[in-house]
Amino acid sequence: MVVIIIIHKLPPQYDNEDKTDTSPICFVTIFIFPSSGAASCQNCKRQITNINIKLTNMANVTIPPKSRAEWSKLISGEIDHKFKNYVLQIRIYQMRKDISMGRLTLDAATTQLYELCCKYSLAVQADCKDIFKTW
Repeated sequence: MVVIIIIHKLPPQYDNEDKTDTSPICFVTIFIFPSSGAASCQNCKRQITNINIKLTNMANVTIPPKSRAEWSKLISGEIDHKFKNYVLQIRIYQMRKDISMGRLTLDAATTQLYELCCKYSLAVQADCKDIFKTW
């Protein structure tokens, strides 16, 4: 399910003598897109169909693609980076330990690391810039 919230600012309305703005500050339109592809407007409860919207996942913009070799090199220890994000540092060390004990494969750990970074893309942005430089 995808939720889109649109905040609208209304133009000023001057209905009184002292020329103060009497318009509401804004109103909100909320669209909920279930997996079926149809949407409903939460303000008027009408069903909205035939909408073509291209949604961009912010993680795709702020996190390097999973195909980059640096992801697996971080886990294997080939890249030794001093992390700014403590949670990311602890999670990578835990993945290294799990791999050495045979509880996790490098591919599975790479997928978990990538998904963690996508979920918290803004929090890990500084580390990604240091490690990956550009993408």
